[in-house]
Amino acid sequence: GELEGKEAVFSLLAKQKGLFTYTKGLSAEEKELPVLGGFMGLIMEGLRRIDEEQGEGE
Repeated sequence: GELEGKEAVFSLLAKQKGLFTYTKGLSAEEKELPVLGGFMGLIMEGLRRIDEEQGEGE
């Protein structure tokens, strides 16, 4: 896709359906990418954004 970093994570969290695969560990190339932040912080921010978007649609 065209999204990268945190925005890509937030976009995935907003999906209501999908099939996702988790692969443990990182490749050497992935280890060179900038750190996005803590896992729980990313999840909480993504859920906050979803809540805000749903609130705007009411």
